[in-house]
Amino acid sequence: MKTLRIGNGSAYWGDMLDPAIELADKGELDYLGLDHLSELTMALLQRQKNKNPTQGYIPDLIPWTEALLPLTQQNGVKMITNAGGANPEAGGREVVELARRLGFEGMRVGVVTGDDVSGKLDSLAAEGVKLVNLDTGEEGLERIRQDIVAAHAYIGSEGVIEALAGGAEMVITGRVSDSALTVGPIMYEFGWTFEQPDWNRIGAAVAVGHIIECACFCTGGGSC
Repeated sequence: MKTLRIGNGSAYWGDMLDPAIELADKGELDYLGLDHLSELTMALLQRQKNKNPTQGYIPDLIPWTEALLPLTQQNGVKMITNAGGANPEAGGREVVELARRLGFEGMRVGVVTGDDVSGKLDSLAAEGVKLVNLDTGEEGLERIRQDIVAAHAYIGSEGVIEALAGGAEMVITGRVSDSALTVGPIMYEFGWTFEQPDWNRIGAAVAVGHIIECACFCTGGGSC
């Protein structure tokens, strides 16, 4: 029976690096997930991107990758992270340059985009799409349109699966669902599809992803 070992080494932007290093070094992993995002984080990153189009990804992406990459390459671990934030393409370019500097020429880095809908808000409204405030029930964005900083739709694991199928050794995403960092590699490795009879299996993968997405918190680490 095929087995797959996945660890998650980050719960948020600003989390400790040491647990991720320990997982990459001693965890005997196939995949290492790194979750850095929250809704507020996306707004902060979008502001950075608006000021500088080369920014907008999690700043920790580069120092974390520099620390982890020698271990993951040595141990055959693939990394999947949402640290691309509001600008995964820029983050991906920086990681490729870093890999070259570290001597990992030819390392394949996958980038997943498609979550940024900031430029589609007006066209969606014109098409009659009702963007309803889940707290107040208010329909439409007219009252707050001028105050919107960022608009991102949570996307699923499809892009992660495609990147892995293309040979990516590291995948950098924007705002995917937190569990996609785990569901993607599970579906890819076991050859599952989004059709029956795999739905219950995917449900189990989603449950696993939601448990480990916040790293040490799934073990009570937040109370230490």
